[in-house]
Amino acid sequence: MGPMRPRTNLRSAPVGGGRHGPPLTRLHSGAALQGAKPTTTRGVAIRLCPQGRDVEGHVPGTEEDMQQLMTVEIAKTVPGLYGQDGAEDPTVYAHYFSCVNGWDWWLLEFDGTDEAFGLVEGYDDELGYFSIKEMAELNRQMGFAAVERDEHFSPKPLSAVRRR
Repeated sequence: MGPMRPRTNLRSAPVGGGRHGPPLTRLHSGAALQGAKPTTTRGVAIRLCPQGRDVEGHVPGTEEDMQQLMTVEIAKTVPGLYGQDGAEDPTVYAHYFSCVNGWDWWLLEFDGTDEAFGLVEGYDDELGYFSIKEMAELNRQMGFAAVERDEHFSPKPLSAVRRR
């Protein structure tokens, strides 16, 4: 058997636990931005900074730049640990996702400070515990939102979000 060759005939490639997405390219996953630098257009510098942000004094990865993963509103709404234990189709209150590894976390229960319980879709789908504080700490360490909260998510039954 010869050396491994990359697959070149991908119509769709499995992404994140069996999902199918567009074919992977050499510049997939934002690799093109790794070397991105501000350029000029007609003498005006283009700044790589979120719209509406003051570039002067802006330090990526600071606390004010990070999305709040657990808001007061969500924390008040989510039942405590074991609050939905035995429910036939428990309610999901928040959705977290990672742009780094393609994982999803669906929040079912929360202890009020850190520990959460929900559906984790990663290498495999399973119900389990995860730490909101560890996700926030990862974001601070990496300097960008490796894990984000879906701000447009509204509570719905687990059966509505679970992969088939």
